Amino acid sequence: MRNRRSLSEASKEKLIRDSIKESLETNKEYIVSRPKHLNKVDATLLNPTNFPYSAREESSSSKETDLRYTSISDLEVCKSLLEEEIGYVIAMHRSQMNAMYGLMSDYKKLERDANRNLLLSLRDDPFSFGVTDDFSEYDFIDFSRSTTTAIKDKITLGAKRIADIDLPIKSVSTKLISRNGVINSIDELSDTYNLYRKDGSSFKVKVETNNSTTFVELQILLELSEEVSIDKLSVVARSLETNDTENILVSYSKDGVNYLSPELGDIERLENLTSLFDIYDTDIKYVKVRLQKRAADITTRFRNQYIFSVDYIGAIDYEFESSSTFYSKAYEIVDEDGNPVNFTMASLEKLTCCVTPNETSISFYLSKDGENYMPANYFGESGTIVEFSNQISRSVFSVFSNENRDLISVDNNTWKLNNYIPTGTSFLKDTLVVKRNINKWKQVGNVYSATIDIENNEGMFFDIKDTTCKVDGVTKTGRFFLAKGSYLIETEKYEEVKPRLSSEALLRAGDSLYPKNHKYIFEGYNYPATFTGERVYVGCDRLYEVAARRVTENFFNKNSDKRDIYFIKETSSGSEFYLNKADILTNEEIYIDCRIDDVNVDNKVYVKAVLQTENQFKSPRIDSIQVRVI
Repeated sequence: MRNRRSLSEASKEKLIRDSIKESLETNKEYIVSRPKHLNKVDATLLNPTNFPYSAREESSSSKETDLRYTSISDLEVCKSLLEEEIGYVIAMHRSQMNAMYGLMSDYKKLERDANRNLLLSLRDDPFSFGVTDDFSEYDFIDFSRSTTTAIKDKITLGAKRIADIDLPIKSVSTKLISRNGVINSIDELSDTYNLYRKDGSSFKVKVETNNSTTFVELQILLELSEEVSIDKLSVVARSLETNDTENILVSYSKDGVNYLSPELGDIERLENLTSLFDIYDTDIKYVKVRLQKRAADITTRFRNQYIFSVDYIGAIDYEFESSSTFYSKAYEIVDEDGNPVNFTMASLEKLTCCVTPNETSISFYLSKDGENYMPANYFGESGTIVEFSNQISRSVFSVFSNENRDLISVDNNTWKLNNYIPTGTSFLKDTLVVKRNINKWKQVGNVYSATIDIENNEGMFFDIKDTTCKVDGVTKTGRFFLAKGSYLIETEKYEEVKPRLSSEALLRAGDSLYPKNHKYIFEGYNYPATFTGERVYVGCDRLYEVAARRVTENFFNKNSDKRDIYFIKETSSGSEFYLNKADILTNEEIYIDCRIDDVNVDNKVYVKAVLQTENQFKSPRIDSIQVRVI
């Protein structure tokens, strides 16, 4: 009894028999040519010239079976080769489509930039709305996050210590001058000795002129009994300002002849109670204070009186933190009618007023969510514009645990991100950014690799001198430029050095590769504020091991060794994110962000400022902030 055959085999056998029968009836040989590329042992089996069966020759059952299965085998090989070719074509198509999508993304970005530049160039003042804060009230200072100090309507570094210091006054002389009028009388209502101590007593002068708009200036000159150092000069006074403002100027001298002004000093409006001036100088022997009025405080038919009142002139000793951060609360942008104004661009304008003495600095940042800040220069010549429409936001994320970690272990192979997006939050999945191992390099043998981000539109230059590295697989040497974007860096010039060394000499001694250590050329070195010497290791905007791409859960489960993939799992809590451990079992720092949907955009803007000093007795200060939007 013959073995049972499958329906497929029976069908193939019937086709073969029908073909043989047809050839017998037409007196022709049955010829089946094998593909030339088939490499089998008996490659001539079905060759037309060596076919073993003639049309009239009786064939055995074994030969028939051999012929049938050889034909089927050839067909299966052909099918396999065809499937491989189809797979190659599909892969090439996918690659070309990805390249096309990348070009479309670049085109859209160029289009946005062009539209923005056209919009700005077509208007004299494109920023239609904004907000100004002069800190006369502290309603918009986020004290829960800020580490700065608010002193007399100004923002300074956080103060470790504040103390009044009385000046060693030897003598006090006064002088009154006038312009466009005549001084009729001068009456000193109290003694100049009241200037020596901060005890509530005042030195008062009453002046009468022949004109209610006469310019009158009171000069107070202090001669000190010894040379002193003054960081901040304090003038405590009471200003009437009945008809006009009262202004104050201060200067100091080491010899009584040449007088100097405070750092960035200029005429200022007299503060009611305390006015502060940055001196930061030594060997001071004389201090001069000038009070000016352009209108009388009391005007009657018969007299015009000017009243000057000064309580105290002394010094203040401050010791500041080396770095402090200011955070504002949300400023809401509204139009003339009080309606909310949605905006996509913002800029710090000329009414942002700051004082930065030598050895100090201020860096500003703007945000639309209070979490994700972007650098914004306040100098008028910079023209820095912050664009929010294409930016990412961390405000959509919540956390499973408040512990200081980014990953939660699920099993031996999988991490779950501590961040998730709650149900109901509108976000754009295609804009998700997941970057692994922030500020970490990957080592394979002697080669260290990492990915860097350059976020500056103008790009960056890197100088690796006579050494070499690879950027996206291309060998680089010397000084080279990288445009805005992300790049894979591979190098063997890598050495870890102790952070926050205080001088270039110590850094050079601790870094055997200095100044050609690629780790810090691309990553940047953690310099302290008091560092002395040239800072050659600047670094990029962000460095990390790898950026992960979103895949399906099925693909993720089949590729547990890949560190550059993640998948999203929708649960009752919201959108959760999973990564492979891939042999690295320690918790790592993760950067994750996404762009919020337009429906979540509002009319709020936040300001952040980082104040720094290299001299603990000096502080920069912020007098006012102005943000304008479009």
